[in-house]
Amino acid sequence: MRQAAEAKAIVEPTAAQVRKHRQAQLRQGAQKKQEPPAVLLVGLDGGWIKSREQKGGMEGKVGVIVNEIEPLGKQGRRRMTSRRYVATFEPASVLGTLSYAATCELGAEEARRQVVVGDGAEWIKTEADLHYPQAVKLLDWPHLWRKIHAAIRAGHPGQSKKAREWRKGQYEQLSPRLWHGQVDAALAHLRALRPGGDGEPIDTLEEAITYVDNQREWIGNYQQWQEAGNPVGSAMPRAWCRRGDQSPHETTRHAKDSGKCDRRCGLTSTPPQCCMGANFYQTSGCGLAPDLWWNRPL
Repeated sequence: MRQAAEAKAIVEPTAAQVRKHRQAQLRQGAQKKQEPPAVLLVGLDGGWIKSREQKGGMEGKVGVIVNEIEPLGKQGRRRMTSRRYVATFEPASVLGTLSYAATCELGAEEARRQVVVGDGAEWIKTEADLHYPQAVKLLDWPHLWRKIHAAIRAGHPGQSKKAREWRKGQYEQLSPRLWHGQVDAALAHLRALRPGGDGEPIDTLEEAITYVDNQREWIGNYQQWQEAGNPVGSAMPRAWCRRGDQSPHETTRHAKDSGKCDRRCGLTSTPPQCCMGANFYQTSGCGLAPDLWWNRPL
């Protein structure tokens, strides 16, 4: 009987021990609440898929919420060690609510540094302003450059040596201006490419001018953002959902056109894929691992 009582005392803690343990847990919880995560990264994106119910297809919206990252290797690669994924085919407001709920689940709603990356869609802007008003908003660099790339090609199409050299010169002038957030200078350059006299307007060029002008609040100094450790491309959600609505040859065309591969987006698959096209997460054949992004220097 005495041995049984001693064994029970060892296995079952006393009331005082339980209270002491609970108080220690409460103190640890209070301490954690006083120290919010250092960073919150939110990537929002959408992709259209075919649907029998809707003739034009339906948009699936996805989000990736990250509050812990760690360096991986010696080439600027990083791993998202603490993250949540959300997705829905419902209206954008539902994804916004799910994203914020996932943020709260991670305890990152009061993170000191908050960043939202998106492609400039109005629904992304609306949800970002509503749920992350204090965050820095970044326009997805590959999406921005795809607009510029298409405009330049439309301005001087063809594969002649003269056309390729002209396009390369335009890329070399526009890329650093946009990369450093010089929106007005980039817009002035694009407007100067309009046909003079009675020439027909170039629709793709006009679309790019309107896009850059409308997105100026989300366009900043990508160089500084990247040096601060922020992703400047929305590969986080895109890699996860494996979107397949882009041409697999778009990246190759750019690499041939510009004469070099420019990985300024900060998010890419393994080299030597070029991420200036919108499908950089897809061209490697297997896509980007959902817990990795690439943050390479220029």
